[in-house]
Amino acid sequence: MAYKIVVGLGRNESDRDLIREGLATAPRLLEAHRFVITENKSQLETEIVDADIFFGYKLGYDLCRKAKKLKWVHISLAGVNHTMHECLMDPSILVTSSKGLHPPYISEHIIAGLLYFCSGFDKAVKLQHEKKWDKDAVLGGQCLLSGKKILILGLGHIGMYTALKLNALGADVSGIRRNVAEPETEGVHVYAMSSLYELIGDMDAVVDILPLTPETTGILGKKFFSSMKKGSIFINVGRGQHVAEDEMIANCSHLRGLLLDATAEEPVPPSSPLWDMDNVLLTQHTSGDSPEYLRLTAEFFMKNLALYLQGKETDAKVDKTAGY
Repeated sequence: MAYKIVVGLGRNESDRDLIREGLATAPRLLEAHRFVITENKSQLETEIVDADIFFGYKLGYDLCRKAKKLKWVHISLAGVNHTMHECLMDPSILVTSSKGLHPPYISEHIIAGLLYFCSGFDKAVKLQHEKKWDKDAVLGGQCLLSGKKILILGLGHIGMYTALKLNALGADVSGIRRNVAEPETEGVHVYAMSSLYELIGDMDAVVDILPLTPETTGILGKKFFSSMKKGSIFINVGRGQHVAEDEMIANCSHLRGLLLDATAEEPVPPSSPLWDMDNVLLTQHTSGDSPEYLRLTAEFFMKNLALYLQGKETDAKVDKTAGY
């Protein structure tokens, strides 16, 4: 059976060329099925009506309702909170995401952030801007990542991938996840969210990779940041909405550093104190991205298409009840 696959991704022809490159990595599938790479919303509204499969950034409620034959929706990002609605909750529609694509990129971003602070690079950059030579100040800010206690909030694909890399660097890694019945993996200590405040006071770094759900929205506020160990590091590569940002700003002066890849408002407004805080590094939601992302996500989709056609389940499947 040949499927009609509608692609709603790419802002311009350069983007669409990258998508075509990714699709072309599975030439047999490309030839066997009808792919329509839409160029604008009007075309998407027309083509979605008889589409079997949708691959794109977002499928809104109205578009979803127009799709009379839709069997599968694959979202190009890891998270799906921006696109889940009543129509996609239909049990006859499979929803998957590109969450399996991001671990190598985000894990290295996290490690780079930890090393940035542990190596004293934050001190060196500040001194360079001030045109000051102060070796003692740089050395005073240095520490080894090896031996540090690190807590990862969210042990999914990205969290576990990161934990294993940190273990290899000598860190003592713990993680919080919804399903604690699964056994500990490769020396990563696993806890439930209920243990959060028993753990964080002893942690040298806390990394947020939680999905965005009603339960995680605003979960990190005054109590969380006040409870963190003096001189510790906070990294957010999850969602800015996890953090009560004003409460974070008011209660983080004791922290060595905060790497914020995700913020409550993006772009960060010019008036935000975050721009001028010495212990904050803003990386502008780049942790899971790359210049080749559109090609990579299209290639990832084709790999999942092959599994789908074979009737095999993929790790990319979204748990609609959990929201990720």
